[in-house]
Amino acid sequence: MFKCQTVLLNYLKGLPTGNKIYSHNAHPYYIMAPAYSEHSAGVRLLHHLCSLLNQLGFEAYVHTSQISGDLWTPPLTRSVQLAHRKAGKVPVVVYPEISATHWLKLGLSVRYLLYYPGAHAGPKDFDSDTLVFKLGADVLYRGGFNLELPTIDTERFQPPAAGTPRHLVLFYYNRYSGPLRDFGSDAVEISPRQPKSLDETAALYQRARVLYAYEYSTAIQEARLCGCPVVYLPNEERLPTLDRLIGFWGLAGLAWGDAPDQVLQAQRSVGDFQAQYAQRMAHWREDLIGFIEKTQQAASAMTFEQAWGHWSIRHKLYAYLQTDKGLLARIFRRLHRKYIHWKL
Repeated sequence: MFKCQTVLLNYLKGLPTGNKIYSHNAHPYYIMAPAYSEHSAGVRLLHHLCSLLNQLGFEAYVHTSQISGDLWTPPLTRSVQLAHRKAGKVPVVVYPEISATHWLKLGLSVRYLLYYPGAHAGPKDFDSDTLVFKLGADVLYRGGFNLELPTIDTERFQPPAAGTPRHLVLFYYNRYSGPLRDFGSDAVEISPRQPKSLDETAALYQRARVLYAYEYSTAIQEARLCGCPVVYLPNEERLPTLDRLIGFWGLAGLAWGDAPDQVLQAQRSVGDFQAQYAQRMAHWREDLIGFIEKTQQAASAMTFEQAWGHWSIRHKLYAYLQTDKGLLARIFRRLHRKYIHWKL
């Protein structure tokens, strides 16, 4: 018998015989995420969180325009929400830091900070009723709870076989808009502007002697895990100072500027980064358990009206509009006439 079959059989033997075995009492998770993209570590992580929760037996859905076929990320629909409302469940709605508001207006609102809040979009602070979890500990946000989930596939991003030649020069930029240095005609750009698959990117890192970077990115950790040293190029726009988030992940394999002594130190220490990254990721399992426990407890403490009050009003309006197909058209025509009058 396969090991998987043995595990499943032992689990099933522990279940009672009766209809209760089909029920699931935990509150569901709704993950608000941009369209899935391999080229954004933050976007990938939101989809990965949804998939991981499902694998652990916690019902989870993703609100997005595109999913990955490799993940367990069922799309969130109105019918799913309606079913949870009828069952008395309280959805745990997870918003990334870039969300301007808790716009779904239902359930327990939770923030998952993948970067500095307010840096790209969204608020800088959150009210006391919002549970905050963060990737980056107190460097990102003072308060809340750690949720240091792995962002990098370390089986893909690892050093190459011994003796593999390193001759490539790579450079990275994304939001940086200043002038670029001439790295030579053979230099390879690593950025969303020149999208590559994760396997292609890892192969480049494994053959590169250096990666120059104009700004912070998960790409810097990926490169160092492949044994490629990274040279940060300070600039006023994106790297005016040594960001604390850079130090958070460990300084092995990093040079601040291209002074020869800095580059030599990065080359000599890059082999230590794997251990630094492993140490930073050592407690992700405990963080995830804490996330589930805290969110389930907070959701259970909410009343039905707190969880669904705003949604119920919107749903009734939506259902009413569906019964009268011409009503919405009449509303828009009336508003249009009033707009023309106001404009005059």
